[in-house]
Amino acid sequence: MTEPTLLFGLGAAKCGTSWLHECLLRHPQCHFRAVKEVHYFDAIDFDRRAQQVDLLTAQHDRLTRELTEDLGQLSLDCVARKSARAVDIEEVRALIEAPEDMAAYLAYLDEGRGGARVIGDITPAYSLLSEARLRRMAHITTNVRFVYIVRDPVARLWSHVRMIAARRAQAPAEIPARASRILSRTIKGLEGEITARSDYAGALDRLIAAIRPPQRLVMFYEDLTAPGGLDTLARFLGIDAFSTVPARAHVGPKLDMTAEQRRAARDWLVPQYNHVAATVGTLPDAWRTEMSKV
Repeated sequence: MTEPTLLFGLGAAKCGTSWLHECLLRHPQCHFRAVKEVHYFDAIDFDRRAQQVDLLTAQHDRLTRELTEDLGQLSLDCVARKSARAVDIEEVRALIEAPEDMAAYLAYLDEGRGGARVIGDITPAYSLLSEARLRRMAHITTNVRFVYIVRDPVARLWSHVRMIAARRAQAPAEIPARASRILSRTIKGLEGEITARSDYAGALDRLIAAIRPPQRLVMFYEDLTAPGGLDTLARFLGIDAFSTVPARAHVGPKLDMTAEQRRAARDWLVPQYNHVAATVGTLPDAWRTEMSKV
């Protein structure tokens, strides 16, 4: 059997990677497991194995309860998807608990592939990995590809802030005030996770240093999600065009930025706009429009 292409999907939070994973799940020449974010390499490198195992255990317990308590209310397709995810979660948990093993990791991704040409792991947090780790990942098999997705920095930041605010809020009415505080704390350097995911410059520099051009593709979220945007990815992976494209989801709670918040976020993110423009050579219209606002 021909060795498949191994795709690593990187990107900051709220850059469309969940939608991309769903697109890849539906493509007949791709084989992706039900767990979108495996978190294999960041759990190892950042000493987060225990935390990741706890998260996976909680997810598995929740799925088990849903399949037990709500079984009569679920469609057959929903039951199948939840059951497959529960099985995959157990396998990922075993992988992370065990010593690092590339053969076992590849076996997990490859299980059930059949004749599909592409397997992969869409974990945005891989954009935080070191240059050395990325370089090792590029040589796991003979045919590895990386796609790094970037979204307008202000739009991405605000979407991420809203998501965190919704998680921390005790009630929906608290979200606006929490979002305002989280944005302010981020700009002051007090929200490390959000700051790290906003650092396109660092991620791009590490990716470019570690991965040779034929193996890497930097895509703008705005282009990827536009009509025909997936064609570029299909050519990069050597597969047929995507015929089934799901609707985008995970938009988060609706909340507009104030003019003052937008100005503060844009001023903080100017280095990111400039670095992406210098590195990639172009910016989407949405990015240029945001930069031109006063």
